[in-house]
Amino acid sequence: MAPCWSKLSSEEVRLATMWYHEDGKKPSEIAVLFHRDKSTLTRLLCQEVERKKDGRPRALTEEQIDHMVEEMEAMIIKANNEYRITAEMVKKKCRLKVSVRRILEAMHDQGIYFRPCRDKPDMTPQDIVDRFAFGKKHAGKPETFWTESIHLTIDVKYFKIYTNQTARSRVAREGTWGSFRTKAQGLLAQYVRPSKRLRWNPGPRGVHVLAGVGKGQVLLWEYIDGRRWSGSVAAEMYKGPVAKCLQKAHPDRTTWTILEDNDPTGFRSKAGMKAKVEAGLKVFQIPKRSPQLNMCDYALWVQVEKRMRAQEKRFSPSFRESRPAFLKRLRRTALRLPSSFVNDSLTNMKIRCQRLVAAEGGHIEEGR
Repeated sequence: MAPCWSKLSSEEVRLATMWYHEDGKKPSEIAVLFHRDKSTLTRLLCQEVERKKDGRPRALTEEQIDHMVEEMEAMIIKANNEYRITAEMVKKKCRLKVSVRRILEAMHDQGIYFRPCRDKPDMTPQDIVDRFAFGKKHAGKPETFWTESIHLTIDVKYFKIYTNQTARSRVAREGTWGSFRTKAQGLLAQYVRPSKRLRWNPGPRGVHVLAGVGKGQVLLWEYIDGRRWSGSVAAEMYKGPVAKCLQKAHPDRTTWTILEDNDPTGFRSKAGMKAKVEAGLKVFQIPKRSPQLNMCDYALWVQVEKRMRAQEKRFSPSFRESRPAFLKRLRRTALRLPSSFVNDSLTNMKIRCQRLVAAEGGHIEEGR
């Protein structure tokens, strides 16, 4: 009978092992009993065959890869993002005798991929020193400091107004990060979004909003409509809406502490500075070029826009919203933000200060 070439069953393996070790049978004898080839039983019972690794041997050694990564990082630091460092340049610098593809594969094994640069404010050395000092000063403060000692966090933003389906669809597509697709599908209409860099006119005139957050809610939402943001407008806001909302929220006080950025046009203008003194407003100073330290910048504006787009998904394609109706909906959306969101966003300042210390004043991650 010809030998059987099917895989040994678990019962055959058990019997063959027992006969070989306990009864002293030879692999050739067991092979006859099972109608198997002698080499099959010999490999099972007598030999430990070392499996060869599949594929070609590694083109780069660990030492070469470490050296390559070290040289690449030095090249990137020297370039200072003024030009792009390519794999071909790394290959030439390290004098590697392998293909660019092999170099990229080695980088991928190290978790290194070509990724777009992050958009962050361009800071001066003094900015970094100031941010580090700010972080060290406030990192140890309790979370309640940011909700109770800072009475109002304010900022100004220009909002575009979208009243028809064409404009609503465009702004919604601008905010879509991506979708699942094959490489070849990249230019199909459903996978393409309009570039944010291209200017376009949604129709109605936009509006500047001065917003203020405190006591777990949006206390201030003032439209600066038809006027440019300036020192005189800032002074008017300090003496009027800002002072009024603080008096209503904290009637037992005559002075209040506000957090704002270093905008020279309004907040830091001579007229604005004078108006703050007259209105009893003290400024909690944050470092320059640090939007990640103003809750309006890192949480409020994004959340309001997100909720506006979610509402617009339910609109009929034929629905046309008037400009006054849009402004009312925008205000209503902001004022209805839950206190849990507002307080969580304000107290996140503690984590941000701790990250500033860890980064020694450099750029920080802003997510929780």
